[in-house]
Amino acid sequence: MRTALASGTPVEICTPADGRPPTRGLVLIPDIMGLRPLFDAHAQRLADDNGWAVAAVEPWPGREELPLEDRLGAVGTIEDAALLADLTAAADALDVELVGIAGFCMGGMFTFKAAGTGRFHRAVGFYGMLRVPEQWKAAGSIEPLAAVTSPDACPTMAIVGTLDQWTP
Repeated sequence: MRTALASGTPVEICTPADGRPPTRGLVLIPDIMGLRPLFDAHAQRLADDNGWAVAAVEPWPGREELPLEDRLGAVGTIEDAALLADLTAAADALDVELVGIAGFCMGGMFTFKAAGTGRFHRAVGFYGMLRVPEQWKAAGSIEPLAAVTSPDACPTMAIVGTLDQWTP
């Protein structure tokens, strides 16, 4: 079900289609291309297969139509505090006690940042940047490695490629 968080950020919230009450929750952060049918279907499949409540959050609220070339140059304009607040609000909207977080590429980087908030039970970043790339650094940027090593951080797994320039 596509809805919006209190901030106005679009979010896809899925629960098991068979009506089972969710046992756990998961917040998904899409890659640089944002929330789209691929992630809607992924969220529903995770909900159905695992009995979870799943929320996929748009990382580009109000800028969903930006082309890829513009997004690559604009990641530094995503305010960490605002996106982390949206991710926490999405976790709270799932109305289950244990909520994990997972993200892909750029979303994986924000997964690592969210792991340090103390809100999530577990975190998994798929090909997420372990350090904020220079071209994406901005005032208020949180370094992913600092977040996952903070005292409030949840257990975190990073799945990365050995020759990936974004995850040295």
